[in-house]
Amino acid sequence: MKNTLKSLLTIGFAVVACLAVAQGGGGGGRGGRQFMMGGGGVMGVSMLVGRADVRKDIKVTEDQASKLDAFQEEQRAKMREQFQNAGGGGGRPDPEAMRAVFEKMNKESEEAVAKILSAEQIARVKQIGIQLAGSRAVMSADVQKALGMTAEQTEKIKKLQADQATANQELMRKMRDQEIDRDQFQELRTKNDKALGDEIDKVLTTEQKSKLKEMGGAKFTADTGRGI
Repeated sequence: MKNTLKSLLTIGFAVVACLAVAQGGGGGGRGGRQFMMGGGGVMGVSMLVGRADVRKDIKVTEDQASKLDAFQEEQRAKMREQFQNAGGGGGRPDPEAMRAVFEKMNKESEEAVAKILSAEQIARVKQIGIQLAGSRAVMSADVQKALGMTAEQTEKIKKLQADQATANQELMRKMRDQEIDRDQFQELRTKNDKALGDEIDKVLTTEQKSKLKEMGGAKFTADTGRGI
């Protein structure tokens, strides 16, 4: 039983991590998370619109909601198929192969959502993504460009991402090996994320912090009863 659980956790962690990477589009975006959960850049539009509080903010219509739900269910079915394929041999899934698959799925999702929502709604969802990410939004390449970050700053951010990846990888190992439970994992991951945000703040100038806040747009009221 324990070995079965460990195998399932391994597959689950790898897939969620690959999804996280895919949301950043690689390169200087969330890909810098190095397959880790937590501490990434701006969450993709296709994932954010799955949140009820986001849909409420952008005033999603019943017709739009129906189309979004139908597409997301289709994507979940594809994801389940990838789970099964990844664990079919009973071994550890190949992270690189899975990343390629989920990057493709993410691109399809973003394109599909763009056909369902208006340009204004898409723009607002991106603002919400920046607000939810906070200072960690600068891990995304497009945000770095908008803020006019220097090569020195981006290198510092890259180093912080690598350190965060190492820390979260160890947490994932401990949870996979049942050394810590889910609640402990979440608590420690949250601490890592806060520490990362504090370090990123030290890299940004006062002007860049102000610009980042502007990019977040009007205040988003999140449902505090749920996570990102």
